[in-house]
Formats: sequence, structure tokens, C-alpha cells
Amino acid sequence: MTGARGKVGAATVDTLQRAGHEVTASDRVPAVFEAAPPWPRYVQADIADAGDAFAVVAGHDAVIHAAALPDPSHN
Repeated sequence: MTGARGKVGAATVDTLQRAGHEVTASDRVPAVFEAAPPWPRYVQADIADAGDAFAVVAGHDAVIHAAALPDPSHN
């Protein structure tokens, strides 16, 4: 799950975990978990970097991409 710290990403991670899926969450910033445990595996990575992107998705069956820059002119 890319963009796991954003609004859509965080809600999606929570929904997938409640449905019994094993989730790897990823974002550019350190992990902060607001929900109760169990927490997903978290990988801090910048998916704009090819090496980071490959490391995050390797070995997974699916990728949900919710990463975005909400205000690209200021990032």
C-alpha cells in the first residue's frame, strides 16, 4: 500500500487488515499508527526512486497505489 500515511491510504490499510489481508504499508515519512495493534509491516520509502519502489513491491501479490503529492508546487 503506497501512500499509507495519507487519508485514503490509512483508511485502505485499516480496511484491508480488518478483512484479514496481510498488508505492507509504505510512505516517504516515518510510520505513525493511530489504530490499535496489530499494525501492518511498514517500509519507509520514496516510490519515485526505482530502487525503493522495487524493494517495497517485491514478493507481493498486489499493489494499491495511493501515493500522491497533494500540493506539488510546494513539494
